[in-house]
Amino acid sequence: MNYLILESKKASTGSIAKRKPIVAGFVNDAEFNVSIKLNGKRLQHEGYQAWIHMVHRCFGVSAEKYPTYAGVTICDSWRIFTNFNSWWKVNQKVGWCLDKDILGSGLLYSPDTCIYIPQKLNKFLNICEARRGANPLGVTLFRKKFRAMVKDPITDVHVWLGDFDTPEEAHLSWWAYKMEIVERLKTSLDAIDGRLYPRIKLKIEALR
Repeated sequence: MNYLILESKKASTGSIAKRKPIVAGFVNDAEFNVSIKLNGKRLQHEGYQAWIHMVHRCFGVSAEKYPTYAGVTICDSWRIFTNFNSWWKVNQKVGWCLDKDILGSGLLYSPDTCIYIPQKLNKFLNICEARRGANPLGVTLFRKKFRAMVKDPITDVHVWLGDFDTPEEAHLSWWAYKMEIVERLKTSLDAIDGRLYPRIKLKIEALR
């Protein structure tokens, strides 16, 4: 990974002095450069990219693009890049997502409330209420019927659960299938972290 190359090369005093502020209260204190050009290619430190993306979503230039992040903050420790980087190197997995919602309230990035999870699991849990309109979760109106569909993270396909006379029936079918998926995921969730299965089950149960 690129971070191994970057961390092996100490930054000059001059390059450290030229660093621009991230946002107020956030410090890149690394003794190495987080981005260098090597053999004509730009190498980026993956841990720094994860850190700066998190910071910008909460406080930086990207904050306005993420209205759901209103009120979300970052713990004092992670306002220093090397603190976050130490945690990141132990916990990250290539292609996985940094999640703050499963173990915590969703309002704080910290070592105790964050975990890396597979992309498919992240999408399974990412329920966008803005897209559902007036219907319950998992329900869309289709030819005067209420259709229930679920994206199965195991098979990676959309599963049609049926067209129902009432939105309540459709939603219940959607919810029951989501619960079934959680049970099928238990073994793989336990293999990642023993805290995942009970927390995810509680979150899905609350959607009924």
